[in-house]
Amino acid sequence: MYPKALGPLESTVMDVIWSYGESDVDGVKAHLTVPLAYTTVMTTLSRLFQKGLLRRRKVGRAFLYSQSLSKAEKLQKDLSDDLRFLLHHSKAIREAVIGHLAEAVEHLDGVLLDELERRIQEKRRSLAETDSSNAE
Repeated sequence: MYPKALGPLESTVMDVIWSYGESDVDGVKAHLTVPLAYTTVMTTLSRLFQKGLLRRRKVGRAFLYSQSLSKAEKLQKDLSDDLRFLLHHSKAIREAVIGHLAEAVEHLDGVLLDELERRIQEKRRSLAETDSSNAE
């Protein structure tokens, strides 16, 4: 299944949390550039919590929300999910992804291509070790 991207409002709310830190509904609402109903912000925060992107803790009658992933960690996770999705498709799509990745890395820097090759060799060794321990 393809990973679901955040909607525009979810992205905006996450940006508020990433920028200003832990907040309640009113705090998030105060930092939005577009006025929204309290219940709209509350529902959005609740959905982000259910998706695992936010933590929450109860203080009095309200919840305080904080990030469970930094913006960089979220970007890295999304990229990983997208690549995993693409690589589990047809052989033609896999080959295209691998070809584009190799070209992109090569054009950026030869050192990156060397790093990619090093990591591939590490993965091959790790898989070989796993295969040999499973065979025993």
